[in-house]
Amino acid sequence: MKKIISIILLLSMLVGILASCSGGDNEVEVERIYFDEEEITISVGERITLEPLIYPKSARDAELEWESSNEDVATVSRGKVKGISEGTAVISVEAENGKCATCRVTVISGVDDPDGPDVSEDEDVPVGNKVGNKCYTYDLNLLDGSGTVNIKSFLGKIVVINFWGTWCGPCKQELPDFNRIASDYAEDVVILTIHSYFSSNGALNYVNSNFLGSNMIFAIDSPLTEAMDMYYNLLGGKGSYPYSLVLDRRGVINYVKTGTMEYDQLAEIIDGIKGTEDDDNNQGNTNTGEGGGNANVLDLANGAYDGSEVTIEFWHTMGMSNRAILEDAIARFNEIYPNIKVEHMSYGDYDEIYNQVRVKLTIGRQPNLVFCYPDHVATYNKANAVITFDELMANQSVVSSSGEMMGLTQAQLDDFIDGFLSEGREYGDGKMYSLPFQKSTEVLYYNKTVFDQNGIPAPETWDDVEAAIKVLKEIYPRSTPLGYDSEENFFITLAAQNGNDYTSATGEHYTFVNDGNKAFVAKFAEWYQKGWMTTSSLTAGYYMSDLFTPSDNNSYGKVFMYVGSSAGAKYSLPDKIGSDYPFEVGVVPVPQVDINNPKVISQGPSLCMFEDTNPQEVYASWLFIKFLTTDVQFQVQYSMNSGYVPVIESAAENAAYQAFLSKADGGDFITSLVAKVALEQQDYYFSTPAFVGSADARTNVGLLVQSVFEKYTLGADNKAMIDEQFKKYYDYCNY
Repeated sequence: MKKIISIILLLSMLVGILASCSGGDNEVEVERIYFDEEEITISVGERITLEPLIYPKSARDAELEWESSNEDVATVSRGKVKGISEGTAVISVEAENGKCATCRVTVISGVDDPDGPDVSEDEDVPVGNKVGNKCYTYDLNLLDGSGTVNIKSFLGKIVVINFWGTWCGPCKQELPDFNRIASDYAEDVVILTIHSYFSSNGALNYVNSNFLGSNMIFAIDSPLTEAMDMYYNLLGGKGSYPYSLVLDRRGVINYVKTGTMEYDQLAEIIDGIKGTEDDDNNQGNTNTGEGGGNANVLDLANGAYDGSEVTIEFWHTMGMSNRAILEDAIARFNEIYPNIKVEHMSYGDYDEIYNQVRVKLTIGRQPNLVFCYPDHVATYNKANAVITFDELMANQSVVSSSGEMMGLTQAQLDDFIDGFLSEGREYGDGKMYSLPFQKSTEVLYYNKTVFDQNGIPAPETWDDVEAAIKVLKEIYPRSTPLGYDSEENFFITLAAQNGNDYTSATGEHYTFVNDGNKAFVAKFAEWYQKGWMTTSSLTAGYYMSDLFTPSDNNSYGKVFMYVGSSAGAKYSLPDKIGSDYPFEVGVVPVPQVDINNPKVISQGPSLCMFEDTNPQEVYASWLFIKFLTTDVQFQVQYSMNSGYVPVIESAAENAAYQAFLSKADGGDFITSLVAKVALEQQDYYFSTPAFVGSADARTNVGLLVQSVFEKYTLGADNKAMIDEQFKKYYDYCNY
């Protein structure tokens, strides 16, 4: 479990990629330079960026030399690689002392242009291998040698791509179900099975013996390397079979699965993509016509749910235990509104929801309500599909079946924690695009046992943190006392605490290039180079809790305090030794620049709602959102189970929740302690402006922090380097 050891082992293994590089002399020795991936595949015209990692962190070369072994195949400039023509090129990067890393780049043709004829110009659908991408295409040989096949030929059909092998038991187990799908959905679906190029000698005999006359198409992959399949690798295969992708009629990936799929599961996915004309025709006709003449006209300010039978769809990321709490809430909601059926679906993460919604919006089959973040909502609203809540919140109409007012009462509105509610208006036009569901923030976790033993007070300011670091570094010289999980949150929070610009929803969006931001980034870059602090991305992607929880205080890279999410409290606990924890965990608010003007970032999911042709679905969706955000029982139960904090004051003050908070300690009830600290900061929460491109700003300031930290040289004039990096990542935002 000691992940520090894993990091060292990882670095040791990666030294092998340097064998082909020449050496040299330099005063600051770079011991290792490497890429995360030694081989990649791109298409002609595709651009990617290679980011080399350098070790140790205290040794950084100011300049890196880039070179392509074959510029007719791929070119490179400062890490930006572009595919020129089919073939293979080796991209190398070399430090001034001769240390070098290489990446083998294979460029293939046959990939559609994202602006090609099968995707209309107004649909921003990138080519790739993720859900929401337009799928890469490639000419494959048919298994029987009779010709070639390419998924471009199947536009207008739903396509299932299945990678398999005769040596793979689960692959052969699922093929009969795929064969049934190919028969039952013959008019709408193409099943393309692709056997691995390797160990394929008996594949044709197996197919002829078991699937003669099948509607499935059988092809064979091409070799990329001596042990890797071309198309499998291009479409994101990671070495496990079977591996399947489901594409809609436009060639856009809607579903990806490693592992077997049974008939019912695949049929459900296809039906969700396919739909029927009856579904589309009935979208606006599911109400009974009762309740007045406006039943079929959406009137957010005055309309009301008429009691008719409707079904609404809710997408979220809840795990099993949280879904049980949701099911209970739905049951209680149905006691009030028995004719509103809530169907909900859990996705793996917020990005998966985001990608799925973008796809569904292009064909008008989006869900009614979803978990969301502001950056996502800004993108959704490019299609003007997001319903603002202002008129619904103020709607005084009464629902006849329940006697409940459609809108929020003043008491309900006042009950929301201001810092959470205000996030929904961060779009530049003053309108409310989302309501908070449950929230988290950042806190400082620290080793209370070590701090108490050495007379170190819990930090309140960054100056306090610096004082604590100096003491800890003196006692534990092998340690890296401070960690920060998120480079993005680090930049955004410190910019807010220093009163510096970051972004704007209107006018010039990207305003983070300023002297104030450069100053604090330089300060903490110096801390990093001194071995005082680190971040997740600068330690091979490990969370800071991985470096915080080991009980050996003298281990290399040991972290004694870190800033992380309040929703991740349980990960801050070390493993018990016998029945006891080896140290007590302390939790305090995020350190501040000015204790009299504190700023703490607001995180966690909100709820947004989409346009629908049936007004009754819109009204029903709003009533459900209103229930989830204002029902004290749900807010309390969900918060205690999930580690998030409730978004209304009445839930935070509820007796059951107060009893939960009263158990707070640095051991078994660490989630209670963190929730208590998070709520104590509620008056200091801030959120950032949301606009199309705000996600790019967040990503690029995180990369900016990593880059400056790594390139910073102790005792040198770093101004030019810092100016260059700020300009570089500002330009990336506008690229």
